[in-house]
Amino acid sequence: METAGKVSSDLDNLKQAMEKYQNEIHNLSSVWQGPSYDNLTNIGESFANEGDEIISKEMTAFAEACTLYEQYELVKESLRKAEQNYNNATTDHKKNEYSNNISNYKQELERLKNEINRELEIASSGTIDATSFSGNVSTSYESTNTYSSTETNEKMQNVADIAAQRAGGGYDNMCEAWAEKTWEKATGIDRELQPDAYTAWEKYGVSTDKDNIPKGAMVYASGWPTEGGNNNPYGHVAIYIGDGKVADQGGVQDLDDWASKQKANCHGHQGYIGWGWQNGVDLTKV
Repeated sequence: METAGKVSSDLDNLKQAMEKYQNEIHNLSSVWQGPSYDNLTNIGESFANEGDEIISKEMTAFAEACTLYEQYELVKESLRKAEQNYNNATTDHKKNEYSNNISNYKQELERLKNEINRELEIASSGTIDATSFSGNVSTSYESTNTYSSTETNEKMQNVADIAAQRAGGGYDNMCEAWAEKTWEKATGIDRELQPDAYTAWEKYGVSTDKDNIPKGAMVYASGWPTEGGNNNPYGHVAIYIGDGKVADQGGVQDLDDWASKQKANCHGHQGYIGWGWQNGVDLTKV
């Protein structure tokens, strides 16, 4: 996993490279003089200064997100232990104590998730546009964190195809098991068993974007209310098969229709939640 220390080290290396870049431009002064050299120097310095400012801001935000995620994992483990203690408690007093702990841990997890998302938005918000510098330069760079241009490779297509074939194959109330086994069959990679869809989302979720989902990705939503209220702590999962469609153990549906039917409150979510990679395996890189 990426750590704040690793990101900070990368940032230091980048700053050194930018400094070397500026020095190399200035070294040209001994062999090249005139308007062209002045123009190149101005463009180079502007690019280096603006690039350093934007990239420093983004990488610092990403380092902070890494630190927050480490805290998130610790709180999640504390929540798991509190839930275990609650289930094992033999007195009402202890159950009440652990219930309060569970509530506090869940609130802290939600707070950390919001802070992580804010830092990640900063980490992907900057733009370095060379057209704003002096001189006639048209090259531009824009940071992005989407999969809109991702090409579908053989593994991704195979997951989509197998999911479409296995859709509607039973597994009532076992959507996560269906998704894991379908993915395992299509990829040949041993699945990591998760207790439910929402746990898998918390562990392997990538994005809340609904417009650029890669084929073969897991798609998460809130599910349907369980008995006794409007809540569903488990969520629901399907597999994105392309062309705006998903497959789950119930069949193949349009993504929007599939998500709109799920009215439960799942840890503060209703309807579509987001998408991620099963086992955390990014199929675009396999």
